[in-house]
Amino acid sequence: TAGGGNIDGGGGIWVQYGTVSNCSMANNNGGGYGGGVKVHDSSLVTHCIIVSNTATFRGAGADLQFAGSGLLRNCLLYGNYGGVAPGAVLLNGGALQNCTVVSNTCTGTDASYPGAVGATDGRPIVNTIIRDNIYTVAAPTNFGLYTPAVTYSCLEFSWPGTGNKVADPLFKDAGRRDYT
Repeated sequence: TAGGGNIDGGGGIWVQYGTVSNCSMANNNGGGYGGGVKVHDSSLVTHCIIVSNTATFRGAGADLQFAGSGLLRNCLLYGNYGGVAPGAVLLNGGALQNCTVVSNTCTGTDASYPGAVGATDGRPIVNTIIRDNIYTVAAPTNFGLYTPAVTYSCLEFSWPGTGNKVADPLFKDAGRRDYT
């Protein structure tokens, strides 16, 4: 468990200028931000499973902050819980690439980041599946007040961008958490 302030976080891992690879971040509490992992400054989180983490404010699974070069790549994020918003990932910096974001819960009413993924203007989301997330208050139809650069992604809502589609990703067995 990490502290509860908005500069705290990273209940599982806090990474700055480094790489986290082939890890599982599960059942952590990031306090205010980043339940599973908090990513800062030129860091890479790749081939990781980020599951069942909690943040009371934003970015329950992962929180990418400040510098624009942090990257979450080839990761599976599911079963995370965001107390305010978003349920899975907050991209205030960095990018989301080749990830699956599924079955995360967002209970908050923060209009800035109402869904499973919150991303500020221009943040890249590429070749990512965002599907079957749970929204108890906010509508799942947008990324909030911002316009991330989403391309070649399979979404649960319509979003402009090259190659985006609203479609069933045909998971092998979602009921048993097999999201291949």
